[in-house]
Amino acid sequence: MGGCTVNIKQYFEMLRHPAKRVKQKSGATLVELIAVVTILAIVASACVSAMFGMVSVANKGKKLSAAEHTCSILNDEFSIYGNTATDIECYTATPALTAYSASIYPGGFKDGTALTDLYYIDYFISAAADEKTIEFKKFVASPSGNSLVSVTKVDNIDSITFNVKTLQIDGAGIGYKYLFEYKINTSDYNSVESKTQTTFQYEIESGVVLNNTNSSSGITAFSDFAVYTKGSAGYNDGTDPTVSGPVNSNNVIRIRTTNRDLINMPEADVISAGP
Repeated sequence: MGGCTVNIKQYFEMLRHPAKRVKQKSGATLVELIAVVTILAIVASACVSAMFGMVSVANKGKKLSAAEHTCSILNDEFSIYGNTATDIECYTATPALTAYSASIYPGGFKDGTALTDLYYIDYFISAAADEKTIEFKKFVASPSGNSLVSVTKVDNIDSITFNVKTLQIDGAGIGYKYLFEYKINTSDYNSVESKTQTTFQYEIESGVVLNNTNSSSGITAFSDFAVYTKGSAGYNDGTDPTVSGPVNSNNVIRIRTTNRDLINMPEADVISAGP
């Protein structure tokens, strides 16, 4: 009989012992691999961002500390100068350095010596030749030529804006008590060439009452007189056509104080307030 021949014994044997299923080891698919790589990339990105954020915070903290140190130094200086001041005046350029003489030049400057006046000294505050630095200079009279001698430098400064306000007047309407105000500004830029991209800015305002003034001091009140330092955004020496506004590179503040030698108050040395 034609057709397919079947081995009955083998058939029933197969029914009694069915074939065992073989488990195959499954590998990761491409989609799963992409998902893992994506997750790792996100985690790595978050870690890097956090790291740079921590560095940025640390840098800002360092700059803030330097700025606060700068302002603290200047507060101390202005407190000393203000509390011993008898006269304050502002100039758009350093005036002719003529020594005081009661009979010849009563409007001249004093240096605390017998050449002018033993009891008072004139100090000048202006931008230093160094970048972002304010300099305090003392008037020194000499038969060979008068000069300004540096006594203190404070760096890390953008500008200082000064105001002198009348606090009290006498019966004749003449001022005899004054408030010396100042606003200190310090900032940091991304680059020297790009002074508009400020990355950090710190500003503080303070003031001191001029306790040694009287109705004969002849102080003229003034406001918003700024001394800008070299390298700052507001500095204008007239040589850069891209910088607008009046030339301010020569702005000077003069403070006449009691001779510090008479009150046992030494002058400061060069001070660095930067980081």
